[in-house]
Amino acid sequence: MVGLFVVALAVSHPIFGPGYFQGYDEVLTCPYRLMALDEELHKGIIFPRWYPQMAGGYGYPFPNFYAPGAYYLAEVVYLATRMGYAESIELTAFVILFLAGVGMWLLARSSLSESGATVAGACYIAAAYLPRDLYVRGNPAEALAIAVAPWLLWQVQAACRNGRPANLAAVGVLIAAAVLSHNIIGMLLVGVALLCAVVFGYGTGRLLRVCLAIGLGVGLAAFFWMPALYEMQWVKPGNLLGGHFSYQQHWVGPAHWLAVTGEPYVEHMYPTVLGQVQALLGIAGILAAAIWWRRIPPHLRRVLGLMLALLGGCILLMSRLSAPVWLVLRPLEFMQFPWRLMAFVSLAVAWLAGFGWERLTGQWRERSLRDVAIAAMLLAAAPSVLILAAGNHLGFVDHEAMSHTRTVAQLVAVVLAAIVLIVVMRCTAESLAVRRAATAMLMLLVALGGAKFAGEMHRP
Repeated sequence: MVGLFVVALAVSHPIFGPGYFQGYDEVLTCPYRLMALDEELHKGIIFPRWYPQMAGGYGYPFPNFYAPGAYYLAEVVYLATRMGYAESIELTAFVILFLAGVGMWLLARSSLSESGATVAGACYIAAAYLPRDLYVRGNPAEALAIAVAPWLLWQVQAACRNGRPANLAAVGVLIAAAVLSHNIIGMLLVGVALLCAVVFGYGTGRLLRVCLAIGLGVGLAAFFWMPALYEMQWVKPGNLLGGHFSYQQHWVGPAHWLAVTGEPYVEHMYPTVLGQVQALLGIAGILAAAIWWRRIPPHLRRVLGLMLALLGGCILLMSRLSAPVWLVLRPLEFMQFPWRLMAFVSLAVAWLAGFGWERLTGQWRERSLRDVAIAAMLLAAAPSVLILAAGNHLGFVDHEAMSHTRTVAQLVAVVLAAIVLIVVMRCTAESLAVRRAATAMLMLLVALGGAKFAGEMHRP
């Protein structure tokens, strides 16, 4: 947990700078929303549906249509710390990151070793989507739903295995929390939870109980979504489906989500990349699954199958090849941006990274060396997103300085990852397959680092 806390601090560096962090989309409006909620709560209105302070004093039905969970969390932070509204939003962003890492640790620990779970948690915190969602897009609502995701899958698995009332109740509460955190990600999580229940359904009775718990969780949040659905007849939701908000304008291909250098990595205005270390370890996890599939225990095989299906399905739906699917399943267009599915890609890749790490290091006998490699892994996970968290294309930063910072961050990540692989090779001398895999990944890292360094040397 200490390692995850350190990674969350490293990724949260924008909150330690002077003033309020800069970005686009919802960044500058978050403190005003918190202020409006705080004022309504002080009036005794527990769940306001109208903010009279907004729209130049004419009022605006923001909390009636936009899931308010993240701002209630920020209100708790505000009341606990008595800081300003902007500072409370910044601290809430750190809390969300740490909650995401702990949730992934718990999800991975239910089927992986402690070291594998730690790596998975670190990769989830530092997966470029989540911190950029917070610090560039300024969207704590979506980020909170992403943080809830691993907690929900952890409890769905537990409920399917033992059927205890406590786990079923936790599933319902977490479903409600997801729906109240973000409209779109929350409803997508309902579908992911149902898929997880089907994969881990040990008997029809337990499967039905888990599905009932999911349905009750949706019902718990009905006080928010039912009025919103009913009153959509008096607003214009179609304005959120055309033009810039059309899914057809936002396909994501391998050039973006596999980018480790170049323009797609930093200058693209949306969070469409995984991160260097996350991508490499995710690939290692997929290779390990292919190599050791027959030796994997049945329960772990189910988790692995779920993560691979989630990864493959989301990658397909983000690509232009899935256009016919979007045309048939019309409700998908309310997602607006296919790249939102990078949230679930990041979750699957983080778990696969932990699985790959466990398989690469499973035969280690020297615990001290394993601890050194884990520490290097934690450090390597963070630099890949530091520049993503700070930079964007709207002129809020010095682009020349950002370019140099990006180069340093990428080279640091490559060097630290290379150290990890060297330690792996030293500690797994008896395993030829592991040594070959580690050697191949080390050569790939050296090639990437060399290409990046050569490109910087030739830059005018």
